Amino acid sequence: MTPTPDGLSPRSTRRGRPRATSTRDDPCARCGRNIPRLAARWPEGRLCFTCYNTAIHTHGTCPNCCQDRLLPGPPGADGEPVCGTCAGIDVDFHCQQCGVEAGHHRGNLCARCVLREDLHALLGGAPSDTALTGLVDALCAADRPESIITWKRSPKVQRLLAGLGDGSIPCTHEGLDTLGGKPAEHLRALLQHHDLLPPRDVYLPRFEQWIAAKLDDLPEEVRKPVHHFATWHHLRRIRDKAAAGTPTRAPIHSAKQEITETIKLLTWLHTTYGRTAATCTQPDIDEWLATGPTTRTSIRTFFVVASPGDSRGSADRWGK
Repeated sequence: MTPTPDGLSPRSTRRGRPRATSTRDDPCARCGRNIPRLAARWPEGRLCFTCYNTAIHTHGTCPNCCQDRLLPGPPGADGEPVCGTCAGIDVDFHCQQCGVEAGHHRGNLCARCVLREDLHALLGGAPSDTALTGLVDALCAADRPESIITWKRSPKVQRLLAGLGDGSIPCTHEGLDTLGGKPAEHLRALLQHHDLLPPRDVYLPRFEQWIAAKLDDLPEEVRKPVHHFATWHHLRRIRDKAAAGTPTRAPIHSAKQEITETIKLLTWLHTTYGRTAATCTQPDIDEWLATGPTTRTSIRTFFVVASPGDSRGSADRWGK
């Protein structure tokens, strides 16, 4: 088929995503939209995937037989959906493994049983560790296990679960810290929510990692005073707040700004004048403050900490 000058074939005259519905007259028996792909053919007619998925996730009391069951059938006279038996749907929706009446996700298994099988496969078998057993139970208890099935397809998630299963990633806060990333943080939050890991301030470890990254590759004349300022002043103070249960997000944000501005100042002193925090002068500080944004005034905390015995803010104190 010869394409047109704009790159479109005669059968494809529109750019963008394909149509969501079929062009032929093939309506769904429930919603009335044309069916691009057939999901099921039940006594009432043909169903699209949207209506089918809604049907196999609807549970309640059937208004006809008054049994608590899956209600895949169409609404009756009272507008309520009915069970498969009352609707004449000749499908056994019971899971072959757990016996729960639900839509089949793979073969004759419901989504929860499929998810549990897949998680055990990624973990290298049914886990013996209490935390991992609880993690599997928590993931399988999700309202929509299908969403967890989709989530675990991520290569990052699969590597994380495989590492937890073979022990290369300990199921601890420290173990999850070594990997980092959204999958690890999601599992950490889940483990903490179900009391499988002790609660821990979410911002503190990130701050510790941020400090280490900030200090990396700095000249020794800059790194040493900043390390002392960041760890002995800010990190110790924030750890005390976390231990007391005080929120740490705002203090960490403020500490990051002060540390960043201090690094900028000491780097500038080192590269411009060959001076350090101990040898800089008041004119150096005045020049730095006058040639930049007002955020540079946050360096005051560094000099107060460096010279705690003198709070006058004089040139002598700032130059010590």
